[in-house]
Amino acid sequence: MIIQCLFETIDESVEEEAESIFNVLFLSTRFDVILALENPVYITPKFIMLILNLAHELNQNGRNTTLMNAPESLVRYLYRFDLDKIIKISNN
Repeated sequence: MIIQCLFETIDESVEEEAESIFNVLFLSTRFDVILALENPVYITPKFIMLILNLAHELNQNGRNTTLMNAPESLVRYLYRFDLDKIIKISNN
């Protein structure tokens, strides 16, 4: 299942909406999740934690999370803390 973030900036309302969507994805589907993040330039720490929580829960249930076209700062953060082990990164 591919989820594309259409927002250019991430604020509190986007974080709340994403949290709801992530909960629905986890509870109502059995698919791997691909998050396409090419639009936002900056990802907030709370949004990163939402992504990490989703990836962790999916991983525990045998599913994968992949980030596509994520901002370079997020990719560096994930690699720096070895979080690329629970989230696959696909930047073309």
